[in-house]
Amino acid sequence: MVRLELRHLEMIRAIARGGSVSAAAEQLGVSQSALSHRIREAERRLGLALFFRENRRLVLTSAGKRVMQAAEVALGEVERAELEIEKLARGVRHVVRLGLANDTPVHWLPRLYQSLLQREPEIDLEVVADTAVDPAGGLEDNLFDLTLIAGPVAAPGLDRRPLRNDQMVAVVAGDHPLARAPILTSRQFADVVYITRHTLPERGREYELFFRRHDMLPARVIQAGTLGAVLELVAAGVGVTILPRWAVASHRRGSGLVDRPLGPDPIAIEWSLLMREKELSDSAVSRVANLLEGVVRE
Repeated sequence: MVRLELRHLEMIRAIARGGSVSAAAEQLGVSQSALSHRIREAERRLGLALFFRENRRLVLTSAGKRVMQAAEVALGEVERAELEIEKLARGVRHVVRLGLANDTPVHWLPRLYQSLLQREPEIDLEVVADTAVDPAGGLEDNLFDLTLIAGPVAAPGLDRRPLRNDQMVAVVAGDHPLARAPILTSRQFADVVYITRHTLPERGREYELFFRRHDMLPARVIQAGTLGAVLELVAAGVGVTILPRWAVASHRRGSGLVDRPLGPDPIAIEWSLLMREKELSDSAVSRVANLLEGVVRE
């Protein structure tokens, strides 16, 4: 039997985020005494303390942290369900979630939305950001319904549709010394600052196919978090990066950035559309996938 109700989960999330009963009570629109009673009620039902006081803040206990994790998932699902039901009331019959990694180019997104509005008005498309770390897992866990990936992926139960061929290239500022090189080898990265979104190596990308293959790693690495931050740092001359050429193409105009091929052997990659294999050919996800294929290949 479930012991906690949604109001308890909302309370735990609000206190964890705000750090105090007063801030959480204001956020939830209840009195502080009512919220304090709700805390005691939740702790009584579970038989464990969920918070302890540190100075003037409420801090989650180990049990509280575990409940907080469950609250984030459960409340997120309820909020998404309510949003989708609201859309159903407005005539939207299907919601499709598109997962996009941070370095996926998005200049084609307006054309996709325009195509959906004209040809599939009953489908609403939601974009889920930064899915690069585990695109297959995100599909299997229903965090999104389809995604674009650059490079290989092997997972049972997934349908992979090739979209376009690409190459990994070095991206540097136009006045950087490496900008004059016709190609860049791994040795030329030995003494430069390498800027990346995250330091978790991705299969089929530069760490595996360029640095490790030649037994060399950059002397210093900056983890910038987002593609925009990476390119800003590169444009300012702080360091260099390696990205798919298609990913950086729309950012080069007016930025002072240039790309250079990697050598001696180029690193070819393939952009693909990934979705669950069980999708029917006439499902909303498949119809969005068909439109997406068309606009990406234009």
